[in-house]
Amino acid sequence: GGQNLTERYKRLERSVRGKEALARFNSTLSSDSMRSIPGNSAAASLSSTKAMYFRGFEIPQEPHPPQSDECCMSSCAICVYDLYDESMSAYKSALSHLRISLRDAGVPESEWPASIQTSANASRPKTAHEVSINAFEEMERKLRDKKQ
Repeated sequence: GGQNLTERYKRLERSVRGKEALARFNSTLSSDSMRSIPGNSAAASLSSTKAMYFRGFEIPQEPHPPQSDECCMSSCAICVYDLYDESMSAYKSALSHLRISLRDAGVPESEWPASIQTSANASRPKTAHEVSINAFEEMERKLRDKKQ
């Protein structure tokens, strides 16, 4: 018997999204008590997850890649990296819309935050994980072609 892919997708989504939601929930519980401690660096890192705005526009937050223990490398039909790719697509779309809105508002790109400037995102070196995933996917394609 095969596994119900809908249920697998829901479990993977809950796993990925659940960690983020738990972190946000924990930060809201502890942020009030941590603010009262002077010089607490943990409080500063928790507050950095809040939405940032520039000239009234919300700056989209880049999604974090899945942890190394979240992928089983078993060629699942719906992998945590598929969910990450969907999140990255949504992020890039939101970033594109933000840039268009800022241009329409007449804000020169030189005044934009560095994270949203087009020159800042022009060329980014591939991470070690991206290289290994690409190699894994290439191997899977070759094996599939060999079987056919």
